[in-house]
Amino acid sequence: MAEYKDNHVPLVGLNSMISGAPGTSLGNKLIISESFDKDIQISSSPRERLYNNSNRDNPLKFMFSLVTLCTKGEFRLKLNLETITLKSGQMLLSSPGVILSRVEMAPGTRGGYIAFDASSLNLLESNAIRSTRIIRNAIINPVTINLCDKHRSIAEGIFKAMDTALKSETFQFKEEAVSGLLICLGSLLAQLISESGEDSSDGNSRGDKLVRDFFTLLQQYCKQERSVKFYADQFCLSPKYFSKLIYDNSGKHVGEWIRDFVILEAKAMLRTGMYTVQQVSYALNFPNSSFFGKYFKSATGISPRKYIMEGD
Repeated sequence: MAEYKDNHVPLVGLNSMISGAPGTSLGNKLIISESFDKDIQISSSPRERLYNNSNRDNPLKFMFSLVTLCTKGEFRLKLNLETITLKSGQMLLSSPGVILSRVEMAPGTRGGYIAFDASSLNLLESNAIRSTRIIRNAIINPVTINLCDKHRSIAEGIFKAMDTALKSETFQFKEEAVSGLLICLGSLLAQLISESGEDSSDGNSRGDKLVRDFFTLLQQYCKQERSVKFYADQFCLSPKYFSKLIYDNSGKHVGEWIRDFVILEAKAMLRTGMYTVQQVSYALNFPNSSFFGKYFKSATGISPRKYIMEGD
């Protein structure tokens, strides 16, 4: 299921997800799995390890967007090394690049997920510009949304309709149906995000886009580049002006964002148990393990070795 490349956190593309997890897919663009009418059964099969109650973290970086809906019981997910509890009547949205290291669930839990790639989000944007912009702005980090009974019923209906359309052997217009249902789901999510106060699309949209693009670059380059100048150069801006724009639109300095992304990658690699501190240091482009150790301790308060020993 996982694709290993250089000494980084194992990557999971949508193709890997489609071949390695339970669900119904639309080519290599989307996969949906729903269990609203019966409890989710935990399997020991590697094919279904997404729902594996394990006491050990197994960090994987998802390179696609994910919408998870809980209708009964609760999920406990560790995303970007932080534990999130998703309870009945809640929906979780996450964007590409999120690091999932554990999924647990209470007995009797019901729910489902939809995973889709960038082309599906671009399709949404071409048909529903405002709602998709709201979603893009909101899910820079994973977002949990509370649903009332009416909205939960609507979301559940969309999941079921999409699953039914994809499972039909005779239905010829699956892609059109899924596209329409995605637009419906996107409109519902945008409404809920707006009501929750997460919507910043009416503010400085250029600033929002700058932050989103900066985060995209960080996900791509944080393992090699840690200088403010490098990222400022990508936008043809001076480091000083770039830093001001990022701080004004995110509330955090560029250097802090860079540090946080680097530390997240480091923690995920260390927690796998697959790499030594020296290997992690090399993978993240530090001159030596001593320099990496000081960088890590300055950010977290503990050394990399102590972090490994402490576990959870």
